[in-house]
Amino acid sequence: MELTYRDERRFLWVRIAGPWKIEEICAAPEPVLAECQARKQDLLLVDLMDIGRQPVSTLDRYRLGSSIILFSGKLRKVACAAQPDFIDPERLGEQVARNRGVNLRVFSDLGEAQRWLLEKDPPPS
Repeated sequence: MELTYRDERRFLWVRIAGPWKIEEICAAPEPVLAECQARKQDLLLVDLMDIGRQPVSTLDRYRLGSSIILFSGKLRKVACAAQPDFIDPERLGEQVARNRGVNLRVFSDLGEAQRWLLEKDPPPS
C-alpha cells in the first residue's frame, strides 16, 4: 500500500493505492493526520480510486470506520472517493465514523467528493 500526498490550496489530498491489508489501512489515519497538521489543513480528501481490489468484510468495514476516530475534532471535513464496488451499499464504515464525531462522506466520484469537501458548512440550527 502506498500513500502519496498532494497539497491543494484548500485541502490535503492523500492517495492510497496498490495492494493492501486491513491492518495497514487502519494504521494510516495517524500519519495522515500528522501530515494534515503539519500543513495546517483541516479538510482532507482520501482518494481510494486505485486501491487494490479485494473483498471487504463487514467487520473490516467497521474497523475502517472506527480507525478514523483520530480525526474527530481535528479535521473539519473528510471526503473519501472509491470505486463503487469498494463502497458498502449500507455505508457501514461511513456511519461508524460519523457516529464517532468525524464529518465524513464517501463518494464514488472524485469530483463530487471535492465539491462536497469545499462547499460551505450550513450554519448551526
